Amino acid sequence: MNIAEKHLLCWEETGKCSSPRVHKDGIYVKGYLDGEDALITGQNLVDYFRDADNLDSFTKLVERANGYFAVIIDTPTKILAAVDRVCSTHLFYSTHKRIEIGDNHNGFIGSSSHVSKEATKSFLSSGYVHGQDTLLENVYQVPAGGILTIDKSDRSTNISHYFSYLTTDKGKPDSREQLLKELHRVHLLVFERMVTSLGGRQVVVPLSGGYDSRLIIEMLAHFGHRNVLCVTWGDEKYWQVQIARETAKAMGMDWLRFENTREQWNEWCSSGGFERSMAAAGAIATVPYIQENILVKTLKDEKRIAQDAIFISGNTGDFVEGAHVNRMYSYDDVDELCGSIASIHMRQNKLRNPDDVTSVIKREILAFRDIHGEINGFDEYWEWRERQSKFVTKCVKVFEEDGFEWRMPFWDLEVMNFWTSVPREMKLNRALFYDYATEYMSSRPPKANPSIPFIRRYADALADGRYGCFKPRSSAFSNIFSSSKQVSEIDLVDLITHRSIAVTRINGLSALGVMRRVGRKIHLA
Repeated sequence: MNIAEKHLLCWEETGKCSSPRVHKDGIYVKGYLDGEDALITGQNLVDYFRDADNLDSFTKLVERANGYFAVIIDTPTKILAAVDRVCSTHLFYSTHKRIEIGDNHNGFIGSSSHVSKEATKSFLSSGYVHGQDTLLENVYQVPAGGILTIDKSDRSTNISHYFSYLTTDKGKPDSREQLLKELHRVHLLVFERMVTSLGGRQVVVPLSGGYDSRLIIEMLAHFGHRNVLCVTWGDEKYWQVQIARETAKAMGMDWLRFENTREQWNEWCSSGGFERSMAAAGAIATVPYIQENILVKTLKDEKRIAQDAIFISGNTGDFVEGAHVNRMYSYDDVDELCGSIASIHMRQNKLRNPDDVTSVIKREILAFRDIHGEINGFDEYWEWRERQSKFVTKCVKVFEEDGFEWRMPFWDLEVMNFWTSVPREMKLNRALFYDYATEYMSSRPPKANPSIPFIRRYADALADGRYGCFKPRSSAFSNIFSSSKQVSEIDLVDLITHRSIAVTRINGLSALGVMRRVGRKIHLA
């Protein structure tokens, strides 16, 4: 008896998603893999996994897979499922009363659902649920680089990991010059393969002016792909906008600048934009990534891009290159590392009593130390497993919602394998990559404008139109996400109320908005 007959498969097959869900003979797939000459997608992706009739064969296929995918295989005795190394598509599952599995989170929400208080704490503070939990009790998520096995006979489950983002090199490192040459070889390999997959179609590059988006357009130019539109948003006086304009001009590529206005964000919210983004992101695990929603909508409405255009995201080159590696930790620096992670990852809604969440982080650090003999590397591991895989890489859902293909070259397996082999001390503060940029990148951006006063930069950080936040304590989302009255409507034993929250940020408001909607569906509001 197959999964569709005996169990509940919450597999979303409707809509205009650019990466359709396909299933045949008990194999359900979404996404694509990089093949030698073309992308492996659709029915070809089903065929790729056809020989996976047990956990061993399934694991070997997943380990070789280089791309972005979610897969479920229904065998006679077990259900096997996996997501890619950055969980570009969430898979949720439950075996509480019956086997439920799929990427459509709405299928798990009902009048009998219960919100997990512990998961809510991490969700409100970080914007995503830590670990394998979700906002709902007895509903879990397959982690990035993870394989789920469900035994049909007793509904028992097991999670194994075919990939973890950990620095692996413990021997004598290559010289800096050798590493730079190897990194360039990897970039050429990855981008040549990517350009081949484009088939000459129009490419849209969100060009921030940072190193990674500039590297993308340099590589596109290197391999002769000039059907490119570079798009930047923000005030024309911002130094980043100036860098983007000059870089596009130097590469001979078309460039457009947009400003996200309060009116645009209000229209997007009132037309159901947040609900659509929430559904695409997997709202019982993370808030939606909303930075580029207005950008894509404007490009479509103004007919600036082709219907088969492909978006290329620079996320998250700075992470793999070491931007989050800023110090070395000694064996006993557990509290310092825990505090550093909490300060970065628990600031969306600042809870008045955050100890329950930080104590979990500390236990994980100690367990990591027991296995690896040190705590260096845990910060990268945590950032990859949590924020990058659950939130940042969901930027591509914005493109999927409107039917566009996308690429994320800096999460290619070749790129990840390179950076996880580089010793931590050589990645500190992105030092090795900056040397690479100096030696191999042709564009030379001007220095950041040093005349911007600190208070102006701080205000700009609070009032970022890219995210619909226009000035402190005033947001285009405020009428939907916040206000103490709305927050208190959920009232989960005084946990999700304005009395629990000291400070909120824009993604914190999104988290409250998600909680409000989930609460309504399960009759908590």
